[in-house]
Amino acid sequence: MRIVHIITRSTLGGAQSVVINLANQQSTDNEVFVISGSDGNAWEALHPNVCIIKIKQLKRAISILDFIVIFKLLYYRFHLKPDIIHLHSSKIGILGRLCFPKKKIIYTVHGFDTIRIANKSFLWLEKLLKKRAAQIVAVSRYDFENLKEEHIQKKICYIYNGIEDNTLQTEGISAPIAQKFQNLKKRYDKLILCIARTEPPKRLDLFLDIAEQLPNFAFIWIGNTSNIQCKHSSNTYFLGSVINASLYIRYSDLFILPSNFEGLPISIIEALSYSKPVIASNVGGIKELLSTGAGFTVQNSSQAFKETILQLTTNPQLYSQLSTQARCTFLADFTVKKMADTYKQLYQKIYKRNNGRCTNS
Repeated sequence: MRIVHIITRSTLGGAQSVVINLANQQSTDNEVFVISGSDGNAWEALHPNVCIIKIKQLKRAISILDFIVIFKLLYYRFHLKPDIIHLHSSKIGILGRLCFPKKKIIYTVHGFDTIRIANKSFLWLEKLLKKRAAQIVAVSRYDFENLKEEHIQKKICYIYNGIEDNTLQTEGISAPIAQKFQNLKKRYDKLILCIARTEPPKRLDLFLDIAEQLPNFAFIWIGNTSNIQCKHSSNTYFLGSVINASLYIRYSDLFILPSNFEGLPISIIEALSYSKPVIASNVGGIKELLSTGAGFTVQNSSQAFKETILQLTTNPQLYSQLSTQARCTFLADFTVKKMADTYKQLYQKIYKRNNGRCTNS
């Protein structure tokens, strides 16, 4: 089977991690391509068997250059002749559905609230193009229900994100970064970690407020920049963009994610795999990740985060219970194998439906 994944950005992020995990799994017995913009280095984690195609005009923002992107997508439609086109992210979800045959398209919505709430002006396009896909996939029950509420009801399902279990992996750990964590562990009572881009919908401002209220804890942010211009307390540390960022979760005591909108955050799944309790904003599908007792969802206030952090870090028995449940939750529902197997069944169903048939695109 010839599979083409298309995503707008190639900077490290949750949707990119899903593409990497799926493409790597699929590349063992399929011909796999990844098409994206050229703004990042996420594809360094792809298997050598995966063919990378970069469209430099493909950017997150709407631009007149999108006409060039459309022409290039049309070129790859006829040049690659894919069996499955898997679209990720809202912008390429629109452009891709205009350029490829709908009978071959799977469109994964990595967080519907970014459209439904944050960018309502694009919601009409989602509704207009809702029939231009063989399957629309939500990454959480939360998004699945919200899609239905917006009358996007046919040919939709939800498939949870999954990741590789890298908890025993040490290759790829940077010695200087590991030493940084070790030094901080000696200076502070606890290490609180967040892995995210330092841009909306993530709440960097809230992270800084929480850190200021807990000076005995180190607050570490791994994300797309270490050059933070805003004022922050001395117990906050920004490590910038780090390859294999999840490998450093092992050094932390607690994982937090303050955010306004989420689909099903990969970073939280990574924390669960390392048996780390999680405290995160009560948005999107986060509650589904933590519903088994692997952590807490809280309102977006520094006081709520602070109180819950102290509750966890001052109660060893509770911390131990959540740590154990975190690992169990990951193994039960959020492994890359479970995600890839579910998508494989979907791919095969669509391929079987299309193979040898002459249907309208």
